Amino acid sequence: MLLGIGPKDILIDLEVVYGDASLSDTTVKEWAKRFCEGRELLEDEERIGRPRSAITSSNTSEIRWRVEEDPNITVEELVKDMDCSYLTYEELVECQDIDLDRLPYLNRKEKKYIRKERRNLRAKRYQRERRQDYLQDINNLELEKARLELELAFIVKERDELWNKELKLLKSL
Repeated sequence: MLLGIGPKDILIDLEVVYGDASLSDTTVKEWAKRFCEGRELLEDEERIGRPRSAITSSNTSEIRWRVEEDPNITVEELVKDMDCSYLTYEELVECQDIDLDRLPYLNRKEKKYIRKERRNLRAKRYQRERRQDYLQDINNLELEKARLELELAFIVKERDELWNKELKLLKSL
């Protein structure tokens, strides 16, 4: 439990604020568990192994060089020669603003696939940004709730002290 609030209460609060766009029950439970185990940040931790993206300056310059050397090279040949996926190629193209239509001999299926992957990539980036904003909002809500709980505890303590004084006064009469 975080600040005395369980995952179910957090989920209810999120559904009230965000409606259908709120996180799933499983995701809320997982994050609550992580924070209970001592996690303090929303950012991902460092991971071991190959980075998710294979974009490097050598890759981008190699693609640009190959396209300039052989204007008839196809996307399939580029991907095969560089040992990367279509999505990685798409990321490279997007980073370097290489016009896909300038690469000759792309059949309609290849162009359609690459455009679809580009849309998916943009959608994933948009969702990631929204998720980060959402998690920041959750963090802010948690901080505000903690502040209010402290304020409430202070008020309760003051009230108890006043009642004790009144009881002492009544007993002394």
